[in-house]
Amino acid sequence: MIAPGLAGAVIIAIAARVLTNFLPAIVAEVSVALLLGIVVASLAGPRLRPLTPGLAFSAQRLLRLGIVLLGARLSLAEIARIGLPATVLIVITMAASFAIVILVARFVRVDHRLAILIAVGSAVCGNTAIVATAPVIGARAREVAYAVATITLFGTVAVFLYPAIGQAVGLPPLASGLWAGVAVHDTSQVIATGAAFGPDALDVATVVKLIRNALMAPLLLLIAAVWASRAETAVVPAGGT
Repeated sequence: MIAPGLAGAVIIAIAARVLTNFLPAIVAEVSVALLLGIVVASLAGPRLRPLTPGLAFSAQRLLRLGIVLLGARLSLAEIARIGLPATVLIVITMAASFAIVILVARFVRVDHRLAILIAVGSAVCGNTAIVATAPVIGARAREVAYAVATITLFGTVAVFLYPAIGQAVGLPPLASGLWAGVAVHDTSQVIATGAAFGPDALDVATVVKLIRNALMAPLLLLIAAVWASRAETAVVPAGGT
């Protein structure tokens, strides 16, 4: 049954909305809900097991529906106004993020498959990109789990840390949304971070993140081609040619 979990998610959402009214404007409702969820899960532990189906439904189906509706409310003209000028920056930051993770992983001797998973999760769209890339490179289940845990941890920290930094340095809405869109990993985390900066920043962050998500397909094709060429190169000496 999903009803108990749905009820629990609704209660957390209502509690977050009420608490946000008593907190400084810098604190976003989504961030409060996330923190409440972490606290409740830590305190309740296994007692939350009956809520698992409903919570999973909320975190997957309902959250994705909300993100789709959030993007649908933006007009094509607004998407073009925000997205076209930012596309070059998005591509550059994605390439830089991917390259930096690969270089650091090589320096600290992280397995190449795991390095690619973390790099894709950082550069593109978090856990979805990791899961999509795993079969392309033949990643093991534990490597996928480690990469997902790493991206989730750093993305969650960003939800709380980035708005505080942005407010402290006085970033305008456009810059705040652009920063959230290119620097935070998972789509839900981007939405939460953008919402903390305000509605204008949320619109920018949403468009930027949608562009990043759209670039996942060509990146996967590139990774598949490079990985296949590496495999062929490794096999050739073994054949004695």
